[in-house]
Amino acid sequence: MSKIEVPRRTRSASTSPSAWALSPGRSLPYSSPAPVAPVPKSPASYEKLMKQEAKSGGGGVGGVLKYFLQKKVSPLLEEEYRRFRVVYNRLLQWRFANARAEASMAAVKRVAQKKLFNGWARVCVMRNLMMEKRVLIQKLRHQLKLYHIMNSEMRLLNEWSRLEPKNVEAVGRVVRKLSAISVCLPLVHNAEGDVMSVYDAVSMAMRVMEGIEAMILDMHWQVERTCFLLTELSVMLKQQKQFFQELESSVSVVASLEVQEKSLIVHHIQLVQEVNG
Repeated sequence: MSKIEVPRRTRSASTSPSAWALSPGRSLPYSSPAPVAPVPKSPASYEKLMKQEAKSGGGGVGGVLKYFLQKKVSPLLEEEYRRFRVVYNRLLQWRFANARAEASMAAVKRVAQKKLFNGWARVCVMRNLMMEKRVLIQKLRHQLKLYHIMNSEMRLLNEWSRLEPKNVEAVGRVVRKLSAISVCLPLVHNAEGDVMSVYDAVSMAMRVMEGIEAMILDMHWQVERTCFLLTELSVMLKQQKQFFQELESSVSVVASLEVQEKSLIVHHIQLVQEVNG
């Protein structure tokens, strides 16, 4: 295969273009535009293109070097490729930075979700504790109300424990009397009784029982009133005892003040006599 001879460029100020002239968007003013090779879209395509060109001149690395020695790449192509590599490197850097940012944001998100869940769990625990405290407070309030109600009724219950034997005895007497009266009725040997007289007797017994009930209610009201008066009287007696104790302390103070007054009067009289004498 014949070698391709490339004419060497002579360095001259008029023919050699400067870096400003070779910048993108600039064309040579006095030279015809040279054919530009197609710009590769990626480094892989560029390497593929270089391999294809190297195969035409010889295989391997030696062929590539021989190719570069024999034929120079266009400066515009080199500039474009350099810019492409810079942009591609920036793209890779941005992708890496975005991946790191996404990973850090995911970690921060996980930490925030964990903290949010822990806060929600603590709030739930606090709500449960508050509900338990409220239930306990409500229970204590009900117990206090029950205690106040039972405390006001305990006195009556204690009094009823003393009155219960008498009440049971009175009810037993009534039951025995009614039993005796019912046993005395002639209900044997085909005995018959007057319906009206029996009705009158039963009605009278009912009226007597109603009267007894009304009397018991009246006595109960009177007993409650009497107990209330006795309670007030006991409270008044306690207050009077306190007042008497305060009065005794005041009397002792007054007696001591009277003794001091007498001693001061005597001392004053002595001073007056000493001044006059």
